[in-house]
Amino acid sequence: MRLNWIVCALLLAATGSFALADGGEDLERTMKAMNRPYKTLLKQIKDKSKNADSLKQLADMQAATLKAKGATPDHLEKLGKEQREKALVDYRSMMATCLMEELEIEQALLDDDNTTAAKKLDDLTATMNAGHKQYRPKEHD
Repeated sequence: MRLNWIVCALLLAATGSFALADGGEDLERTMKAMNRPYKTLLKQIKDKSKNADSLKQLADMQAATLKAKGATPDHLEKLGKEQREKALVDYRSMMATCLMEELEIEQALLDDDNTTAAKKLDDLTATMNAGHKQYRPKEHD
């Protein structure tokens, strides 16, 4: 069952990336849209009484992740063609990992397993931190 969710999400993510890749998506604004629900989740992920809101926050975050996955970080444009193509594949792969981790959090919340949801949120935090270190423009440091 979980594999079906992941496959559906990846198919949706793939079609979303084609639609957004040329859309001039403002990546920084999209990342901020991911960050707002993320901060809320950090505060309430362990509280079962807030699961309905956590699921809403997670849905908002997933939508922003799909948009971000389809965008191209500005600094990749400065690379040579081969380097840029490889870096873009790496970036999209990392964003797909974020989306899969978000889906795992969702499944844990749907299963009413907030302990697992919190652990999966820790995994997502590590992925996001690594991505920010690699892809965030230096002026944000």
